[in-house]
Amino acid sequence: MQKVQIQDLNGRELEIKTADRKLMATFIGALDTHRSDLYSEKVRRHLKAAREQGFPARSKVPFGLMKVRNEAGRVVSLGIDPVTGPMARERIDWFLKENLSQTALYHRIRERHPDHTVSDRQVRRWLSSPSLAGRLAWKQDAAKSLLTEVASGQSFPVLITDAEFEAVKVKLAGARTNSGLRGRSVRMLSGLVKCNSCGKGPDS
Repeated sequence: MQKVQIQDLNGRELEIKTADRKLMATFIGALDTHRSDLYSEKVRRHLKAAREQGFPARSKVPFGLMKVRNEAGRVVSLGIDPVTGPMARERIDWFLKENLSQTALYHRIRERHPDHTVSDRQVRRWLSSPSLAGRLAWKQDAAKSLLTEVASGQSFPVLITDAEFEAVKVKLAGARTNSGLRGRSVRMLSGLVKCNSCGKGPDS
């Protein structure tokens, strides 16, 4: 409508007003969609193969761990990183033994480990990673940021015991439940008692 010219990456003008040009644009779009679908199928095949063979299939590993490769350069397992491993263990102790909140842990990391800082959101994702407990994970629910396919047994050295990992999950679940109440004044019997005259509760 605005007579805007469309050019490809080589600077050639693309004319899509004619039937032949529209067909060509549709054909190119279909090929690109097909290429994207083929790549998705390839990723799913590799994830399935890694899961069946017990190999890690994630491009990134949690802080404190490192990839272990065989002679051919293929990732076959995970191990504790000699540099970041002790720092990761210290962060877990801060969270559990010193009973720091997620936000307090984030600020402690920025203060004590300035060369290995993470965002507040990444702190929660890192603490909830089953890889810290020595378990491989392959599939993630992007909407909830949760790993949905986790190995039942431990496959490599652990940074955190099963009991500590369960304690971390309980603490994170409690923090998520209470996050909506942060900054609000406490009201007794809220939602439980109503006035006989006006029908309103204590919050009104």
